[in-house]
Amino acid sequence: MKIEQSGKDADARTNTRWWIVAGAAVVAFFVLDLLLPPGAGLMPHYWIPIILAAAFLAPLPVAILAALALILDIAIGFRFPHDAAQTLRLAVDLLIAIAAVLVAARRSAHVNARRAREQALRDERQHLADVIQGMNIGTWDWNVQTGETVFNELWARMIGYNLSDLAPISIETWLNLVHPDDLLRSNEELQRCFSGEKPLYECEVRMKHRDGRWIWVLDRGRVVTRTEDGKPLRMLGTHRDITDVVHAREESGRGPTDPLTGLGNDAELAERLGEDIADVRRSGADLSLLVVMVRDLEKVNEAHGRAAGDMLLQSLARACRRYFAKQGSVFRAGGKSIAIVLPGLPSVAVRQKASETIRDVENVGVTLDGGVRVPFTLGYGIAQLERGEDDAASLLRRAMQSAERS
Repeated sequence: MKIEQSGKDADARTNTRWWIVAGAAVVAFFVLDLLLPPGAGLMPHYWIPIILAAAFLAPLPVAILAALALILDIAIGFRFPHDAAQTLRLAVDLLIAIAAVLVAARRSAHVNARRAREQALRDERQHLADVIQGMNIGTWDWNVQTGETVFNELWARMIGYNLSDLAPISIETWLNLVHPDDLLRSNEELQRCFSGEKPLYECEVRMKHRDGRWIWVLDRGRVVTRTEDGKPLRMLGTHRDITDVVHAREESGRGPTDPLTGLGNDAELAERLGEDIADVRRSGADLSLLVVMVRDLEKVNEAHGRAAGDMLLQSLARACRRYFAKQGSVFRAGGKSIAIVLPGLPSVAVRQKASETIRDVENVGVTLDGGVRVPFTLGYGIAQLERGEDDAASLLRRAMQSAERS
């Protein structure tokens, strides 16, 4: 509707502009007629509608009218003796006819080209609308300075509403529906986008559905215009319901294997520690727990994205398996650590292998697209089972604390 109205307005402006040009030409010829001697007029009055017609008719009708006028001029000329003034007038009339056709052709080409662009824009927007509809994506358009916000119907339906149910709509609509615990994280990501630290805003948040449950939404956006002093002015973005994805991710985390690294998870680590502690208590052997930690994983994720942090953890997991798979059992411990249970291995050998593991990961590193290497720091901590200690949790806690201090 907006494109059609814009096209009508553009047509009106174009016609007005050409009417002014045609009107100015008519006035100019009349002024010239007044300056010439009586009887030496250059343009009969029936040329006036032809000149004006060039402002709104297609080239072919204008050419037909101009040809009829020229035939009439020639027919009238045969009835009177030929002189220089008559010849000049016929020449000027011919030039007027050619000019009228050229003006009509130029105006028509201008209008047709603009209409073609508008049709292409309509087709593109329709294609985008079909894609959005097919992918069930909600869209939002936010004026950051005024708070004025526009959502599409899919945005509202995602949480069980129609847009009319949420009126009047503004940024407050979003603030009232997002989970309070996720709002601070969302604002932090927005500020990074506003400052230019990150080109895109992306955050997983919970939103309150009309039926009372919370759904997970992947909220993405980009600043498209800024004020003269660089402040964000307009932001466009999308909402996608990822509730099923989050639940599947949570379910996979409850299994025996960590989905990112392929190692045993926290539950498996606790079970293995309990079994090994019982075994070494009966045998009298030593038991060491090594924890290798990415100490600045949060900074890596913030600066380069979660994918970079995941690549780093996967690289660390591969190195730990390579150096320790024969001597012990390797597990994912928490969000940023790998834990290795090592029964019977002397602490000196554990430290040597831990240092080799860290050197291996640091040498390989993480390289992003464009050749950018991700900076990071690794640390490790070792805790040996003490006499009378039967608590796997305390052993793990001491190893974690040692890794943090390293």
